[in-house]
Amino acid sequence: MDRSQEDMKARLKNQHTIEIVNNPIRGSLTNTVFRVGGALYPFGRNRYFAYVLSRFGAKFAGNAECTLGLNGGGKFVFPMGDKYWIKLLMPGFQYEPEVDFFVEHAASHCKKALLVDCGANFGYWVARTAGMKGLDVVAIEPSPTALSFLRKNMQCNTRAVLYQNAVWKKSGEPLQFASSSKVHAGSALASVARHSTDQGDWSVTTVDSIAIDTIVAKHRTPEHEIVIIKLDVEGAEVDAIEGGKLALQSGEAVLVYEDHASDPEHLISRYLTDLGMSIFSFQGRSLVKIQSLDEMDALKAPKKFGYNFYNFAACLGGSKGESILQDAIAK
Repeated sequence: MDRSQEDMKARLKNQHTIEIVNNPIRGSLTNTVFRVGGALYPFGRNRYFAYVLSRFGAKFAGNAECTLGLNGGGKFVFPMGDKYWIKLLMPGFQYEPEVDFFVEHAASHCKKALLVDCGANFGYWVARTAGMKGLDVVAIEPSPTALSFLRKNMQCNTRAVLYQNAVWKKSGEPLQFASSSKVHAGSALASVARHSTDQGDWSVTTVDSIAIDTIVAKHRTPEHEIVIIKLDVEGAEVDAIEGGKLALQSGEAVLVYEDHASDPEHLISRYLTDLGMSIFSFQGRSLVKIQSLDEMDALKAPKKFGYNFYNFAACLGGSKGESILQDAIAK
């Protein structure tokens, strides 16, 4: 199959069903522009076009709200005025394909698996995994600005359990959490937030913390061959990992996390290797074991456009988790 056929196959795969409310005329026009634009300039070949289109589309769509039918049967609800999520309308665009590849593999090749989504945002993974029968899902999200859509997605895809908490090194601690309706992807603990809470519509609320080990102890059953911990907590990763050491060092958990290109010291990955974890790099629909953290320098090539981070997986060397990762590589 040549490249043009592969592109066409990817575009057809991403022809989602769509329902639009609130402002259906503007929403439908926006969707049409994305369909045509995405067919002419597939995402991945021209990220600058996707960058401009997402910002134009988000402004033009106004308050239109979209329910998108995903591959696998789930439904994802999001505001079309959101420049982060509106890219889902573009044919050929796949959200975190590396993570999708591994979660789907675990769900289909394990007797049962548990996904703990730390920083669930609007609930994309709640929707995406709705048709994965061998997967149980726990979604954790403290942001008031994200929770309204997360709850809508919980209603559309009823299999997940929701915790309105901040993931941290221990449970039951009141923490200050900064959130914004305009920069929801950057919501974070106030102590590590990258934005000033004195500007824009940022607000600070108090939320209770919860540790990953608390979640895993409550929801993991003997039937779960693997626990996938997806970590997206905007700067609080090391504290969150500290609260999940028991799960990670049990050997039956795999951590999927972001290591930002802006961190030349690879602090998160370094902390994990100090715990005895093996690190894998997602490369397309495959995984490559990192033999030395020096290899990450080359992987973190700078991007001109887009959010500058890379997904990695970590697990205890020689563990059940690593055997499932190795099996995913073989497949």
